[in-house]
Amino acid sequence: MYILCMHYKKYSNLKWEIRQRLASIEAALLWKGRVNRKDLKELFGIGEIQAAKDFSKYHELFPNNMVYDRIIKSHIPSDRFKPKVLKGTAEEFFRLLQSVPPSRPDATIVLLNTLPSVEIVCPGERSYENKTLQIINQAICDRLKVVAQYQSMSTEVEADLILSPHALVYNGFRWHIRAYSEKHEDYRDFLLARIRSILPTQDIADQDARSDSLWNEMVDIIILPHPGLSASQSRVIEGDYGMVDGAYKHTTRGALVGYFLQLMKVGIGDKEREARVQQIILGNREELSPYIF
Repeated sequence: MYILCMHYKKYSNLKWEIRQRLASIEAALLWKGRVNRKDLKELFGIGEIQAAKDFSKYHELFPNNMVYDRIIKSHIPSDRFKPKVLKGTAEEFFRLLQSVPPSRPDATIVLLNTLPSVEIVCPGERSYENKTLQIINQAICDRLKVVAQYQSMSTEVEADLILSPHALVYNGFRWHIRAYSEKHEDYRDFLLARIRSILPTQDIADQDARSDSLWNEMVDIIILPHPGLSASQSRVIEGDYGMVDGAYKHTTRGALVGYFLQLMKVGIGDKEREARVQQIILGNREELSPYIF
């Protein structure tokens, strides 16, 4: 996961740990829209003096990229901002998100200088607009509304929507945002690739994650070996999934239940499929019916 662009000699000659902190400054400027010393101190466990030096170094190397906003007491991107350390692409941003370990959900960027050879098989990449992602992520950070033109597959024409996004979600195949839609008067999922255009606003979101009941509700999903398997085959499946007492339990948000079942390929018709092919089934279908059926 080597994301640094080493085109700048002065930058590449810096110590590795300094480069990582400068990369974090740029990532926050690009995707969050602001960054201050506190962010750097909390992420890397450094002191005030070192954080000040890091900001000075970034400004020395890339003087046109950031300015200080005295009102919010943070550095923000200048009008001439261009990624210098990062590529600044949506693909890079998503890879950074996927690289965050569960123990550090607050860390928005994880950079390692050495990694073993790794290959990840992924579904085909969808096309995402960098600007769309920037506007949405900054709206989430600042709890602001956005105006989006969205093409749903359930309608023939695009719809103008006022959205209050509060989370980015990867469902295993595509990225979408979880947002409150004023038109639908409800929280819904909107695929990033189907947002045809988007405009930021300065309107504070009336609805956020705290009032999204389906998002905040945690649901247990029970996975069982297919009843058509032999005792020996069932034991193998139990071992594959780390089942306890013959069952695997996965806890997720109510809003994400359907996506998890799609990934696991369980739910409707799983018992009727050939056992050796299906291998696992959903064990608490009735309990989950309000979320998926």
